[in-house]
Amino acid sequence: MYNSLQMYNVIAITGFKRAGKDIVSEYISKKYGYTHVKVASKLKSIIKLAFDLNDEDVESFKKDLVNDRLGVSPRRLMDFIGTQVFQHELNEIMPHIGRKYWIQDLLHKHSQPNQSIVISDLRFHHELEELKKKDSCLILRVQRDACIESKELVSEQEISDLKVDYELDNNGSIEELYSQIDSILTERNCCVS
Repeated sequence: MYNSLQMYNVIAITGFKRAGKDIVSEYISKKYGYTHVKVASKLKSIIKLAFDLNDEDVESFKKDLVNDRLGVSPRRLMDFIGTQVFQHELNEIMPHIGRKYWIQDLLHKHSQPNQSIVISDLRFHHELEELKKKDSCLILRVQRDACIESKELVSEQEISDLKVDYELDNNGSIEELYSQIDSILTERNCCVS
């Protein structure tokens, strides 16, 4: 691992489903010492508890498959509850929260001094706005030709419009992807060896 001279407290990754966001985040976590976190972690815990699902149901390829018992995919369920319920409906009884519950909860939970985090699931403009309030934040988008915007997932509809600092091309080898990450973090003096 590198000795961290981290100029960025937060690195946030965006991209469509299956673009490679977790691969990028895990690499940054392992090589540069950032803590890998997800905006949707608490949502996934709620979904698992409420619908008797497990980690594999919400983290693996299974999240895209229709669950026979529920009649809907876990991804669609997370999209509906996380976006429609928590970002819109909850606002009716808790207007002071607005749509920012998930991102504010994550930032509050990981606000210790000298803690650097990499967020692997940036999806919305309001999340980006909250992150930009931080002193030091780097935004990366992972692009992969096989991944396109899902019109049925509300949580994917703003991804193309998010203003990012860098684009990562994930159409080659894993080594090429890692090389792009290293170049960006070195160029931005994020970490030194």
